[in-house]
Amino acid sequence: MSTQLKRRLRIPIHYLGLPFREYFFFLFHSFKQVRQPSVGFEALWQGQFPGRQKIPVSLGRHALWYFLEASGLEPGDEVLVAAYNYYVIVRLIVQKRLVPVFVDVEEKTLCLDKSDLARKITSKSRLVVVTHIYGHPADMTAIHSICQERKILLFEDCAHGIGTTHRDRCVGSFGDGALFSFGINKLVSALGGGMLVVQPTYTNLTGIEEKRWNSLSAIVSVMSRALVAYQMKPGVYGWTNELALNVAVYLERWGFDWFRNLLTPMKDNSRYRFSVYHGPGYRNFMTNMLKPQIERLGDQINRRREILKNIEDRLESIVGVELVERDTHGRSNASYFVIRVARPETMARKFLQLGIGCHPHEFLDCSQLRQFSDFSNYCPVAFEADKHVLRLPIYAEMKDEAIAALCSAVAEHIDE
Repeated sequence: MSTQLKRRLRIPIHYLGLPFREYFFFLFHSFKQVRQPSVGFEALWQGQFPGRQKIPVSLGRHALWYFLEASGLEPGDEVLVAAYNYYVIVRLIVQKRLVPVFVDVEEKTLCLDKSDLARKITSKSRLVVVTHIYGHPADMTAIHSICQERKILLFEDCAHGIGTTHRDRCVGSFGDGALFSFGINKLVSALGGGMLVVQPTYTNLTGIEEKRWNSLSAIVSVMSRALVAYQMKPGVYGWTNELALNVAVYLERWGFDWFRNLLTPMKDNSRYRFSVYHGPGYRNFMTNMLKPQIERLGDQINRRREILKNIEDRLESIVGVELVERDTHGRSNASYFVIRVARPETMARKFLQLGIGCHPHEFLDCSQLRQFSDFSNYCPVAFEADKHVLRLPIYAEMKDEAIAALCSAVAEHIDE
């Protein structure tokens, strides 16, 4: 074993990089009010989504739900969606009594395949949901053109995509609507919350965030998210993450699974049903928390891209590692880093023992999930991605020592 790997490493999969004083300030202000109207929220996005409404929501998934409600879709209408995806997106479509039609993804980017999309459109197709998976921009010029030609609505899932661009234009500004997420594992975080970006013609979205949790429940939720986010700090992560997971597993045995889901969200929960009351709502402190992060977003993305290029250059010559293309259709925000390997579960187990954060199969081929068996549709690229993609660490504060150790770990355990 290499010298770097003889001792336990402490490399989180993601780190927000917020100074402690920001956590303290925003947690203090989280006690003041339960919800926050969109006062000051629009100003955060000056010039990024011109001519669009920017509406704060409790979670990213709420944005899609409200869009589905406002779009006049009828039960039985078809919604074309990438097969390789987060299962909750498909769950919302099914819960709305719409019919998901699974579209394969591109082998290079893992984003929606425009050619397969065009083949699967029928007379019942009403909406396309395109995901900028891992922050990789989808081919929005082609996809938008297809939707316009067929007179189909277009919605962008930008949960990973803040700061990602296609042809120098922010993703989220191409479709009729888009969702963004500000969760603890996102590039820009408010410890929760999200945003619906929508065309001004959608006038029936006023007051959608009025009913929320009570103040105490909201504060507990925010504080627990802050704790989870802070324990990902390099130097803290190695001492806290394992303990937190052990506590979460213990609580789960007694029927309290919320903490486990906060640390490691379930990849496929067939019992999940969306509720607009899920989540503490968009709160006062979130706008102030987002503002400095958005101001430094460009620098954050540039630094992450430099680090990611360094890692990719080191891994490129390792047999058995296949890199995923980030910039085929624009400029990725480098919010996630994934590779393809033969046995991601085996590597993940070893990496976690070493203290390297990772996720095997973080997203799934939803077309093959049992809960969506009524809509099953074989998508070969999504099927292979489900079995071979492994997410590895990337964050702006990543030091050269951590980069070298990560790449050494990949080289050493690729054949196990």
